[in-house]
Parts: sequence; C-alpha cells; structure tokens
Amino acid sequence: MAFFFHVKNRREEEEHETLDFDPRVVVVVDHDLRIYRLSKSLWEGSRGCGARKPIARHEARELGELEALYPCLSAEVEAVEASRLCAVPGVFRRSFRRIGDEKAAELEAKAKRLRLAELKVGVRLDMLRKEVAETILELID
Repeated sequence: MAFFFHVKNRREEEEHETLDFDPRVVVVVDHDLRIYRLSKSLWEGSRGCGARKPIARHEARELGELEALYPCLSAEVEAVEASRLCAVPGVFRRSFRRIGDEKAAELEAKAKRLRLAELKVGVRLDMLRKEVAETILELID
C-alpha cells in the first residue's frame, strides 16, 4: 500500500509540473531573433500574390551571356552544381540557361543580399575572434 501511495504522489507531482508549462509561450533567444531578422531582410518581398509570370524561356541562352548579366546568380548555380546535389550532372546549368529575365533578376538580387549578409556575419565573427584573443592575452599577462 505504501508503494502505491508513493507512485500516486509522484504522478501528481509530474502532472503539476506539466500544468505549469505553457506551450503557447515561445522562448526567444537573441541569436534566434537575429537569424529571423536576417532571413526576413533577405527574403522580403518574395511572396507575390499577383498573377504568376513565366519563369522559363523556350529558347536557351549562352552561359557567357547569362554570367555577364547575372554574376552572383551564376556563381550560386556553379556552387550548387559543384556540390553535386543532383544525381544528373548539368541539370542546374541547363535550367539556368532557360530562366526568364524577371525571375533571374529577382534571384540575382537575393543572391547579392545573401553575399552581403554573409560578409557582415564574417566581419562580426572576425571581430568576436579578435575580442576573444585580446581577452585571453589579458588573462595570460
């Protein structure tokens, strides 16, 4: 009987602990908020509810022409192609040659914003590393 009483009390404690938890409350960490704001700034304006425009062309263009028009986008296509995400080689290059001008310009702008954000993060990382190194050197002295 005493064992049953102990189990019952433990079960009541667990129920009481779960009642204190509110699933609607989201704990926000500064890092998560920074990532949210960064992704929002990168992808803002990408949700269009208007009429859909064609994203592909019937005739393929030369890669040299596209690389001159959209250098950041072509670099991203080459990076994806080099990472071998697709089992069939050359799929991304062929698709890139058929992309429409409006969609390519939109993706080029996003790629530029992404590069700028990566540079800013890299600078912040270097500043943090420098600060950590200075702090360690002060502790050593």
